[in-house]
Amino acid sequence: MAIISHDYKDLDMLESIIVKNDGTPLHGEIDMYRRIYNDCQKSNLLWHFWHDLRLPLSINSQSEIQIDFLLACAYGILIVEVKGGQVGIEDGKFYFIMDGEHYMNRSPFTQADDYKFAIINNNILPSGVFVATACAFPHTNMPSTNSASILDLKYKLWTEAEQLSSKCSFAEFALDVIYKERQMKNWGDIFMSDKELSIAVFPFSQNRPTSWNYSEENYATIVNWLEVQNLEVFRAIQQNKRIIMEGGPGTGKTTIAKAFIRKYKNLKGVYLCWNNLLASKIKHDIDIANIKNCQVDQYISFISKLSTGKDTINFEDFQGSPNSVRTKINEVVKAYRKREGFYPFDFIIVDEAQDIFDKGIKEVINTLTSVDSRGLSNGRYLVFYDTEQGYRNDDRQLKVFANEISDFGAHYILNENKRVPSNKCLVHCANKILHAESYEVRSIIDDFSLSDPSCIKVIRCATYREGIRLLKNIYSRAKSNKSIDDYVLLSSSTLRYGIDSFYDRLADIEWIKELTPRNLPLQSENISLTTILSYKGLENKHIILLLDNDKVSDKYELYIGMSRAILDVEIIYLKK
Repeated sequence: MAIISHDYKDLDMLESIIVKNDGTPLHGEIDMYRRIYNDCQKSNLLWHFWHDLRLPLSINSQSEIQIDFLLACAYGILIVEVKGGQVGIEDGKFYFIMDGEHYMNRSPFTQADDYKFAIINNNILPSGVFVATACAFPHTNMPSTNSASILDLKYKLWTEAEQLSSKCSFAEFALDVIYKERQMKNWGDIFMSDKELSIAVFPFSQNRPTSWNYSEENYATIVNWLEVQNLEVFRAIQQNKRIIMEGGPGTGKTTIAKAFIRKYKNLKGVYLCWNNLLASKIKHDIDIANIKNCQVDQYISFISKLSTGKDTINFEDFQGSPNSVRTKINEVVKAYRKREGFYPFDFIIVDEAQDIFDKGIKEVINTLTSVDSRGLSNGRYLVFYDTEQGYRNDDRQLKVFANEISDFGAHYILNENKRVPSNKCLVHCANKILHAESYEVRSIIDDFSLSDPSCIKVIRCATYREGIRLLKNIYSRAKSNKSIDDYVLLSSSTLRYGIDSFYDRLADIEWIKELTPRNLPLQSENISLTTILSYKGLENKHIILLLDNDKVSDKYELYIGMSRAILDVEIIYLKK
């Protein structure tokens, strides 16, 4: 095949380029440079080649790491630590034989491993790239590194015997080391295409972005930012790379999502959800925190941005059958991967995933979070869902789709309501409504309002004017208490039907603000209005549900609406 050198040194000028501090040649590195370069050039594989690669990664007391040689091929990456001159070993300790014995501070194998883990732990590489290490002592014969075969590292040591042999190839040696260590770690037989290889080594290129100079936010900083007492669940799960969390309203799913974004703020990520208003709220929160590397998108908008030409997808495509939607999205993300400059996301967060399980999210995660299109098994993602909040969840087989993703990651169930005690009453009532017969809904609401009127209040208005007067009173009360932002009016879908609908008339009132993604984060003197389903994933202290008095309320909508409240719900039945 060929070698792609990212070093650009003239092979004939190495003695004047690769030198010690006193200007004398570093013969160990020079000899290995020529041997590695020439052997890889003759290899049947494509190799990427670096010499003296410096990366701004802290390790021990060092502010950067300096790798002698880094090689990359379809099977993975090899870090090579070189020690020129005569090298000896005694009781596991390596030393230079030069005017006596000069012991090394640490084993060359440990040194190479430190560099490997600095790269892996700092998330420099996209998921799915295997990294191995080796050492080269080109001027030393060393038949073994330990008398105990289980501890002997000779399989990853290139010595003078191999260096002087015309029958040995460093490219074959490197491949043997990578392959053996893959087997030892049960990595499997998957290898990268040339395109995937170029993606994998992009972080080491000369024009690499500064954003990957990785650091993590500590736990205390995240807790302070979110203004919560603790995040035990997040602390427990954060070592996992592939997380699927199932939990009902009030269990803290979105809070954990924001904690995840803050922790990995220097990685390239994307947060996806179905609702525009929820996306707007999350975007506002992370903008305030000055987090630049996490893209926030409503799902259809995100997919549309990926699509071009014959692979274009639009809103109408999402109205088709689930199978046709998934097929179309699979085509879009595969075409996106083939674009020049493609680089996988370091992580994907899917919030309220029950809304998009059957709309190709599995294909998105698998294709866009890994260098080898195996993101489900080796990418980094965080998926939140609650099948109870999924519309027609049985018909859409949401649990089946959830399980297909759960098979690849750590699956957690959140069952503790993190909101105030009154909210537990609301969620209990909402759950009872969801599982009741339609004709039982009104009596269930009435029973709850009688048993706990501080939690749920029900009012029936006989006329349109009476309903408007009632809403004006709520608005005036909230304004006088300077708590307008703590209230939101949520309308059932039936109140939007028809020309000049009740919803449209409300939206035209001067003291009512219809919520949009643009104005959601803005403070206002007006009380907010939107539909129940548009507010899905969000919450507020006081929820006012506006229902059609002449129609049977949709159980699903009621469940969603009631579970948006932190403190209380006021249900107002209106006559159109």
